[in-house]
Amino acid sequence: MAVWFRSNQDPAPIAQDRLGPVLLVPGRNADSVGLVDLQRRLFLTGRRVIIVSTGIEDTGDLRAQARQVQETAENAIATGAPSVDIVGYSAGGIVTRLWLAEGGDALARRVVTIASPNQGVAGDPLKNLVTEKYCEVTCPQLEPGSALLKGLPAAKGQAPWLNLWSTRDHIVGESTAQLPGVLNIPVQSICPKNKSSHVSVSSDPVVVGIVLKALAQAPITAAPTQQDCAALRKSGSPDILPGVSPTPDA
Repeated sequence: MAVWFRSNQDPAPIAQDRLGPVLLVPGRNADSVGLVDLQRRLFLTGRRVIIVSTGIEDTGDLRAQARQVQETAENAIATGAPSVDIVGYSAGGIVTRLWLAEGGDALARRVVTIASPNQGVAGDPLKNLVTEKYCEVTCPQLEPGSALLKGLPAAKGQAPWLNLWSTRDHIVGESTAQLPGVLNIPVQSICPKNKSSHVSVSSDPVVVGIVLKALAQAPITAAPTQQDCAALRKSGSPDILPGVSPTPDA
């Protein structure tokens, strides 16, 4: 059995060849729409997939959303899941990091973050990232140098972790998306003509293909290359009519 040992004091490894449910974490409820294609594609591989809602009574506090992730993960484990895989999109990547720091690391088999403002974001990009009525709480948490971001531990020693972003993203730019200690991959390093934006990146076929590969039995240990572009795009494409090929670099 393949296992990935953790660096914390819990000696129990997470089995890498036993696939539990996948938790998809949006930054806000509106971001859930961008995760539907990924959810559907994962369903087609036989995985159970749960989009963790920010909740009806959401105040915008990312810590509260991290607690919702914990509750969802605990429920999955209680019903027989060996572990969970987690994919955090946009500010949901920060929620994922909070969850890992607060005990989720003991339950996570794989981690993927997509277009997440890991180094913080300010100004107009921040306004595009956060729903206006929640900005009073959420915006200070996501600003560069915030107490929340500074309090997050380094990502080293966690579950196998892939961090993705698009260089065409004008909301979460490359400088804020990068995260030391994990495998960082800009989509355009694989498919140079890829035009995915912040809104479309989580449903982009190339990104979906990378996520599928990252959550398979064996973890990704090295970044895919341009030679992998077509295969990843094909594997991540939604159902298409017979005889119709996906649009190149869509």
